[in-house]
Amino acid sequence: MTSALMLAGGGSVAQGDRVGDTLRRVLNDKFDFTGTMVARRQQWDEEPMLMAIQVSKDKGSKSTVIHPSTSQGQVFIDDGKVLKQYIPDQKTILVRPSFYTFFPSGDTLAKWAEQNYKVTITDSSGTRLGRPVMTLSLKAKYSEMGTRVMIVDQQLPLTHVYEATAEGRTIKLFELVDLKLANGGEISLDPDVPREVRSKQIWGPKAVKDMKYAASLLGFRPLQVDRMPFNFQIFVQQLVGSESNPFFVTRMSDGLATAHVYQWKYNGGQTPETFGIKVRKVDRRRDIALAIAGDCPPNASDQILDAFIASQ
Repeated sequence: MTSALMLAGGGSVAQGDRVGDTLRRVLNDKFDFTGTMVARRQQWDEEPMLMAIQVSKDKGSKSTVIHPSTSQGQVFIDDGKVLKQYIPDQKTILVRPSFYTFFPSGDTLAKWAEQNYKVTITDSSGTRLGRPVMTLSLKAKYSEMGTRVMIVDQQLPLTHVYEATAEGRTIKLFELVDLKLANGGEISLDPDVPREVRSKQIWGPKAVKDMKYAASLLGFRPLQVDRMPFNFQIFVQQLVGSESNPFFVTRMSDGLATAHVYQWKYNGGQTPETFGIKVRKVDRRRDIALAIAGDCPPNASDQILDAFIASQ
């Protein structure tokens, strides 16, 4: 899971900025304000998630899951370098590198987005939650990716609403429900946990540059695509899971949408899921299970997986 602030948006937006500059500011993620909020996020094939978020300027963010009940009470603390996930049922804090440590910069994302979307400012005088906002319309070059709308705060580093439309459906990928700014000082990001909670360093993610090494751990050579559909750009390939049970992920983006393609040994159907990730497609020639996460529309997600299966 990415940090809640990353879902919320990026740098401040000034009315009158050029579209390209505005987009770069939206996609540059920084902890540059202090306050609390409630936000709702949704993916195409998942139950919506409601989160309480605290942001402390230059320090990081803390996100607590309110809904769904299966994840209620989980806390994610991100300082831009380390992500800590508190799981109450397991009385455990999982520690791993922050997504910020390997996610592309806002400038890079904006460059990709401008190649793949027609971006226009459709309203620069709106208000939401009592704050001035502007609306960006983003029409994808590839019809499968649909269209997107961002309602962006003109002063704070926040996207109030991030909406996607594709395949006859519209979902709110992110929606700010409530916002309260702190008058001064910091907000504590320490988790409120019992004393008996233990911390556990997660084995991954580990960046992969040597595919032969990855294959020796996985028991198969990860599938590689020479040219991704919809002009997606791969920004990192990693080993995840555990040292005794690793699997592989390819992370990519078109500048706005992000996809994470997972691969593991299918074992003739004996491993239909790994670490809670369920198989979506199978390369039966090579006995590899594939799954995908992110915010791509379902048909586009299937085409991305098909590109992996069709690879030589």
